[in-house]
Amino acid sequence: MKEQLRLNGAASLLSLALLLLGTWVRAQNNIPTGRRAITIADIIETTWVETHGEGSDTRPHPAWFSPDGKKFVVSLTKGNVKQNTNDTTLLLYNTADVLHSPKPDILTTMSSSSSREGINEVRWTDNNTLVFLGEEPGVMPQIYTLNVETKHLEKLTSESKRITMFDITPDGHEAVYKADLPLKNGMSDDQMRSGAVTITDQRLGALLKGIYAPLTFDAQLFAQQHNRRPRLIRPVNVPPTSGTLSLSPDGKHALVLVALYGHELKKSWTGYDFGAEADYLQGFFAPSSEKQLTPFLRWLLIDMRTGLARPLLDTPFYFYGRAPVVTWKSHGQRVFLAQAYLPLDVTDLEERKARIKNRYDVEVNVQDGQYRRASESELPAEKKPDLPVDVTLEQDVGTPPKLSVLDLKSNQRATLLDPNPQFSALQFGPAETIVWEVAEGCEVRGGLYLPPNHAPGKKYPLVIQTHGYRPEWFTMDGKGQFNSGYAARALAAKNLIVLQTYAFADDTDGEAKCKAAAAKKLGISGQEVQVWKRFEMFLYESAIKFLDKKRLIDPDKVGIMGFSRTVCYAGFALTHSKQHFAAALLVDGIDCGYFQYIAYGSNAEEEQINGGSPPFGDGLSEWMKEAPGFNLDKISTPVRLEAHGERDAGGVMSQWEWFQGLLRLGKPVEYILLPEAGHMIAQPRERMISQGGAVDWFCFWLKGEEDPNPAKAEQYKRWRELRKMQEENDTKDKARPPRNPRQ
Repeated sequence: MKEQLRLNGAASLLSLALLLLGTWVRAQNNIPTGRRAITIADIIETTWVETHGEGSDTRPHPAWFSPDGKKFVVSLTKGNVKQNTNDTTLLLYNTADVLHSPKPDILTTMSSSSSREGINEVRWTDNNTLVFLGEEPGVMPQIYTLNVETKHLEKLTSESKRITMFDITPDGHEAVYKADLPLKNGMSDDQMRSGAVTITDQRLGALLKGIYAPLTFDAQLFAQQHNRRPRLIRPVNVPPTSGTLSLSPDGKHALVLVALYGHELKKSWTGYDFGAEADYLQGFFAPSSEKQLTPFLRWLLIDMRTGLARPLLDTPFYFYGRAPVVTWKSHGQRVFLAQAYLPLDVTDLEERKARIKNRYDVEVNVQDGQYRRASESELPAEKKPDLPVDVTLEQDVGTPPKLSVLDLKSNQRATLLDPNPQFSALQFGPAETIVWEVAEGCEVRGGLYLPPNHAPGKKYPLVIQTHGYRPEWFTMDGKGQFNSGYAARALAAKNLIVLQTYAFADDTDGEAKCKAAAAKKLGISGQEVQVWKRFEMFLYESAIKFLDKKRLIDPDKVGIMGFSRTVCYAGFALTHSKQHFAAALLVDGIDCGYFQYIAYGSNAEEEQINGGSPPFGDGLSEWMKEAPGFNLDKISTPVRLEAHGERDAGGVMSQWEWFQGLLRLGKPVEYILLPEAGHMIAQPRERMISQGGAVDWFCFWLKGEEDPNPAKAEQYKRWRELRKMQEENDTKDKARPPRNPRQ
C-alpha cells in the first residue's frame, strides 16, 4: 500500500511538473491556456471578407458602396464542413452609423455545393438594388437582384449551364452573360452515318470521355432582357478574369476579351517587342502551336441586336502589368482602352518604332472603328460618391484580418467587424516575413510559419510551399486562399515549420535583378525560361541553407510542394538538385514533361523550358537532360501526386507520366484523383482530402507520425508499404557510386 501511495505521489508530482512546464512554454510563446491546435476544419471554416477592385484602383476593397454612398454591403464567405457547402452572406451597413459599433443587417445567405462561392460578382444598379451571381446547392449559378430595403430577391436567369460572368445596364433591363458550353457525349449525326470520327482539334481528355466534336470554344455569350428568354449571341473563349466582359450603358454593344488559338495569331504581330516576355510569347507563333490556345487575347466588339462581332482593334493583348481596363464613353458610342497595342500598318517609321515598343491608352469609336491615342486624364471620371469614411481590411502575415473604418475628417478609426471570433480558441504559432539571398544581388522574401510551441534552438522538419507570397496578407494556408494542398497553419500545428515562397525583396526591379543574378551564377545568357527554372531550384536550396544556418530546421527532413505552374519547378528540383527532399507533393500542375506535351498538344511553353525545340531529332537530347519526366530515375523522394478532373477526363493525365514512371521504377508514389474538383479547390469535402492529405503525408514522412483516426487505417497501410520500398531503395542507393545530380 505504501509503495502504491509513493508511486501515486510521484505520478502526481510528475503531472504537476508537466502542467507547470506546459504553462511556462505557453507563457513564453504568448499562448493562452486552453487554446487548441489548428485543424484542416478550422482552415476551411475560416470566414473571409471578399474584396474587389474599383476600376483602375486595384487595391482590395472590402465594401461595395451604393451610388449615393449612404450604405454599403460586405460579403463574407466560409466553408461549411458538415453541409459540404460554401456559404456566402451579404451584410448591409448604413454609412452614417459605422463609427458607433453598428449591428449589420443580414440581407441574404446563399450556399454552393460546388467549388464556387455562394455569391460573387456583387454590384449596385441603383441606391437600393444589388445584382450578383448567386448559387444554391445542386443548382447552377444565376443572376439575381436584391432590394436591400425590402430584401426581395429576384432571379433574372434560369440557365441550365454554369454562368461564369456577366454585365448589366444601369437600369437592369439588359444583361449579357457567359455560360459554359454544353458538352455532348457521343457522335454527331454525320459521325454516326459515316461510322468514323475525324480527329482534328479535339482534346484527348474529351475523346476519352466520349466527346467527339471539335472543341473550338469553351463558352457561349447570351443576351438577356428582363422577363424574356435569353438569346444566344455567339460561342467564345474567354479567360476567367474579371473585367473581360463589358456591356455598354445603352445595351447596344458588348466588349469581350477572347482567347486566341495559334492559327489566329497574325504574322505581323511578331513585330511587337514583348519585353521580358518575348522568348515565351514568340514561341506561340510557331507552326506547332497552331491548334493550341495561346496567352494572347483580343477585344471583340459585339452588336447585341445582330450578334455580329469584329475586333475592336486589330492587335493582340496579353496580361502583363495592369489588368484590362475598359470604360464606355458617350453613353456607349465610344470606349476607352488602357494599355493597348496599336496596329503596325503605318508608313511613318518613327511612329512604327514607337508602336512596336509601347502600349497606349486609346479611345475607339464603336461605330466606325476609328481610334486615337488618349491620355489617362481623358478617362471619364468614375462616378464615386464623396464618402465620409474609408473601409479597409487590417491584416498582416501574423494578424488575422478585421474590417476597419476610418472617419476621413476626424481620422477616428474603429473596428467594424471581426469575422473570426473563434480564433480566440486556437493556438497560432509565430508567423513572419524572412529575407534571404538566392544569388549575389538577388534577395527574396518568404513567409515563415512556426509551431505554436516553437522552442528556440530546436531543429524542426521543414515544408516548402511554392507559388508566391504576399507579406501584407494573413492566410491560413500560406498563399491567400490557395486551398489545393496548401495547409501552412495546420502543418505548423503538427510541429513542422512551413516556408511559403516567394516575393522579390526589391519591389521595383527585383525580378530583373534576380534574372541577371541567376544567369551570372549559371554562366549563361539568354534562354530566359531555362534560367528561371534553375533560379527556382537555387531559391529552394538557398532557403534551406539559410534556415539551417539559423538552427531552425533539420536539412535532412525537408518536404516540398508544387501546385499548378510550380509542379514543373518542384519536379525539376526533385530530379536535378543536390538537396535531398524527404517528401514531395505535386498538385494538379504543369510538369513540363513529354507526356503532357503529347497528350495536351504541342506547347511552345514546354519547348522553351526544355531547350527551345520540340522533343524530336536534335531537340530530344535537350529534353532528355531538362525535362523532369525523363529524369525520374534520379528521384529518391516519396511523391504524392494529386490531379483534379473538373469538366475534362484529361485531368487524370496531368500527372500520369510521373505516376507510371515512378511506379515502373519501383519508387514510392501515391496518386489521388479528385474527379469533380476545379483547379483551385473550394468544396469542403475535397479540401479535407487535399489539404488533410498534405498534412498526413508530410507528418508521415518527415516525422514518422500517423493520425489515429480509424477512417485513415487503409491510407497508412498503403504508406507503410511505400516506406518499406523507400528503405529498400535507400539501401540500394548507398551501394551505388556517387553521381552528380545535375548532369
